[in-house]
Amino acid sequence: MTARGMITLVLLLLGSACIVARAQDAAGPHQSLRSIRTAVGDFLARQNSYSPRRSKIVVGRLDSRLRLAACNRPLRTSFPPGAGAIGETTVGVRCTGSRPWSLYVPATVQVFDKVLIAARPLVRGARLIPADFIVSERDVSSLTAGYVSNPLRVNGEVLRQPLTAGTVLLPDMMQGQRLVRRGMPVTIVAEVGGLKVRVQGRALGDGAAGQWVRVRNSMSNKVIEGVVTHDGSVRVPM
Repeated sequence: MTARGMITLVLLLLGSACIVARAQDAAGPHQSLRSIRTAVGDFLARQNSYSPRRSKIVVGRLDSRLRLAACNRPLRTSFPPGAGAIGETTVGVRCTGSRPWSLYVPATVQVFDKVLIAARPLVRGARLIPADFIVSERDVSSLTAGYVSNPLRVNGEVLRQPLTAGTVLLPDMMQGQRLVRRGMPVTIVAEVGGLKVRVQGRALGDGAAGQWVRVRNSMSNKVIEGVVTHDGSVRVPM
């Protein structure tokens, strides 16, 4: 056999060996994709188990061509930095066994709760009453600014913007009725040792019930801060 023939034979043998090695590796045990998705689902369920609200977990699909060595230890799951327990999220899955690997799996966690939605079109500046809204269960996982669920919470509030029928009411869409306006006379109430002292003053700003406002004591001309009460007076903590 010539030298060229010998080289050709060696290359063929090496090529066959490489092919066999790859075939044996491909035939080895692999971690099932279902077990990975189950681990992610169980992890997210634990994160939301404390909440009484109904939730729905959807784990993203994994590429069917993914081949990971079967892990000889329980899979570990965790949130990567910046990921949350609700909404669009990502879960890290790691194998710490003899053939370690790691990957990130996308998932969505929907959380459902009772919210108020507009029963009919409402104009900006409308004085709200509970009958303006109906209670409906909605996915609140994307309502990061909060939501309103108690109809009594809206009574007397003023709408900041127009709403179309079916719109979910958010807290920043309304403001309390301004009981105190800048320049108007107000009653300043201070309570000391169970004794209430009332003096007249003048508001230096606008305020709704529960909000802080600066007022000027008409007797002492001193500027103080107090909380607007539902009757329009200003209570000064002592």
